[in-house]
Amino acid sequence: MDIQIEEIGACRKRIQVKVPVDRIQSHIEEMYKWANQNIQMKGFRPGKVPRNLLEQRVGPQLLVDAKKSLVEETFREALQEQTLDVVGSPRIDIDEEPLVPDQDLAYSVELDVRPEVTVGKVKEVEIEGKEIEPTDEDLENALQSIADQRRQLSPVEGEIEEGDFAKADLDYCLDGKSVVKKEGLQINTRIPVVGTDPEEFTAKLKGMKKGGSAKLPITFPENFEKEEVRGKEGELEITIHEVMRFQSPAIDDELAKGYQFDDLDALKKDVLEKISEQKEAHEFGRREEAILEALYSENPFDLPEGLIVEESQHRLTQYAEHLRSQGADDEVVEKQLETAKEDVETEARLAVRNLFLVDAIAKKEKLFVTESDVEQQIQRIAAENQATVEDVKKYLEEKEMLGELRMDLVNRKVREFLRTTAKISDSLKDS
Repeated sequence: MDIQIEEIGACRKRIQVKVPVDRIQSHIEEMYKWANQNIQMKGFRPGKVPRNLLEQRVGPQLLVDAKKSLVEETFREALQEQTLDVVGSPRIDIDEEPLVPDQDLAYSVELDVRPEVTVGKVKEVEIEGKEIEPTDEDLENALQSIADQRRQLSPVEGEIEEGDFAKADLDYCLDGKSVVKKEGLQINTRIPVVGTDPEEFTAKLKGMKKGGSAKLPITFPENFEKEEVRGKEGELEITIHEVMRFQSPAIDDELAKGYQFDDLDALKKDVLEKISEQKEAHEFGRREEAILEALYSENPFDLPEGLIVEESQHRLTQYAEHLRSQGADDEVVEKQLETAKEDVETEARLAVRNLFLVDAIAKKEKLFVTESDVEQQIQRIAAENQATVEDVKKYLEEKEMLGELRMDLVNRKVREFLRTTAKISDSLKDS
């Protein structure tokens, strides 16, 4: 078997494989032997079917299948012979014609290989820390958010503002005469009555008070309840009976009790603890990324572009599924994907870079995942999901996710190592 390798880009190679006729004929013979033993034909015992009958019945499909299996077989041999560390999905360039017994088989494969990664002195990396203590503004914003969760629509005095609601009567008129009158409807400045100009509708409402009225043009919609006025130009008179606005309760003991706290001080204490946890987690994540960035900047390496494409496509597919689960139609999904495409590619590139960088750090610092680590993680997953350890193991094995779990554990070990060993350039170094 003849194997030629060509560099076609950063971390990307093209393998040219030529399989000789004798190997092809031997492979076809093995395929026919297997077919003879496994195909049932009336009047013949397994293994005793004449070759000419086999060729008539399964010959064409057998040669197609033989080509696929021979390519897979010889491609594995080529990888082993050349000791290539392949990442991502290889792309095999070969036609779909059946295998020809008396001709060499030639095909090519483009693939990405693992980049060579050099890691500097991790313990000498110095980064700037950021404040993680909750501020008064943090507390104020969090409490306001909690209060907003209990907000209610209620009457207010004064003028209608942007986003306000109102209880109103709507009088639809044509040629100065009332056609339909609707009483006690709830309207909103941001949701125009069908048939009115949205900007004019909002402008008319804003500034109006209880008892006030306003008129504006309307084109009666095609589904209007009075068929005789559909499509005609008329006038809509709006009379305001009540201005309504979403209002949040006061931030006091009563609010705290509504969330099962004794008083406001107890609520504040709980909120401050949660803010501290969130800011600490965010800061730790930021530090990890800063250290990885510093290590990469010191020793940059090429990235497998094919793997980045795969990761980008995976992320876009997940995003599309999320959008559809939220009720977005195909047109909206396509627009959102196009808008997100550049950012997703940037994120994918960073994820692929960190994948190899973390792996290299783990090897350099001997941060290995043990069977005990895996077992403990499976036990945690089982406890969190109220399942048995055996069920979790079975699920991970069926979904082929044990490798992914190990990679996640390596990633955690490396990031914890980075957090605890890197130098922090301010007072946060002991946090």
